Amino acid sequence: MKKILVADDNPYILEVVSMTMETLNYRVSHARDGLEVLEQVRKDPPDLIILDIMMPKKNGFEVCRELKQSPEFRHIPVVMLTAKAQKEDRYWGRDAGADDYITKPFDPLELERVVTRLLELKDAGGGYHPLTRLPTHASIEKEIERRRAGQEEFRVSEFRFSLEAQEVFCQKYGGVKWEEVLAVTADILREQSERLGGETCFLGHRGESTFVLIGPPQAVETIGKAATEEVGKAIALFYDEEDLRRGHVRRGGEIFPLLALTRTLLPPP
Repeated sequence: MKKILVADDNPYILEVVSMTMETLNYRVSHARDGLEVLEQVRKDPPDLIILDIMMPKKNGFEVCRELKQSPEFRHIPVVMLTAKAQKEDRYWGRDAGADDYITKPFDPLELERVVTRLLELKDAGGGYHPLTRLPTHASIEKEIERRRAGQEEFRVSEFRFSLEAQEVFCQKYGGVKWEEVLAVTADILREQSERLGGETCFLGHRGESTFVLIGPPQAVETIGKAATEEVGKAIALFYDEEDLRRGHVRRGGEIFPLLALTRTLLPPP
C-alpha cells in the first residue's frame, strides 16, 4: 500500500485531503508544520507528499526546495496546495521543484487525478511517461551524455505551455481535457520528429508538461517550427467558439491567454 504524507496546519484541510486519499486505499500520515514534514520524510519516506504552502516553522516552498535538493528524497513527488488568489504561488512552487499543484478549494476528483498520475510516473522509474509513453528525465539525460561523449553536433530544444494558460484551461475544461492536450501534443511532436529528423532525433517528456527534442541543429529548428504550428491548430479544437473568437479566456472579470506551445533552444551542451 502506497503512503501519502499530507502536510497542512489547517485541521479541516488536513481531514478532507486525508479522507480523499484513504478512500483511494492509500496509507496516510500527517504533518502540521514544515519541520515535521522533513522529520517524517527522513524517518519513513512516503511515496508522495501533499504540501501546503503556508505552514509554521518552514513554509512549503522551503520544504520542497530542501527535499528536491536531496539526492535521497528528490524522487518523491510533491503536490503543493495553493490559494486560488495567489498566482505567484504557482511560479515559486515550480521554482522550488514541485511536481504539480492543486488550487484550494479543490475538487477531490482533480486531486485524485494528479496523485494517480504522479505515482504512475514515479513507478515508471524514469523510463516512460505513463500518458505519452515518451522517455522521461533519466533517459533524456543519458541521451545528452551519449551524444556529448561521442562529440556529436547537436542541440536541445524544450517545448512547454505557460503555467497561467494551463491552469485556466484546466479550471474551465477539466483535467481530462488537459491530458488530451498533452497526448495530442506528444503525438504531433513525435510525428514531426520522425518525418523530419528520423533516427537522428530523440524526443522525451520531462515533468508534467515539458517536451525535450534532441538532434542535429538544423533538424531541431525545422521540427520545432513545424510542430508548434501543428500543435496550435490542434489546440484550437479544444476551445469553445466563444473563447476562440475572443482569442482569450475570460474568468472572473480577468482575461487569460489561450494555450500556446512555446519552444526554447537551450545553450549548446
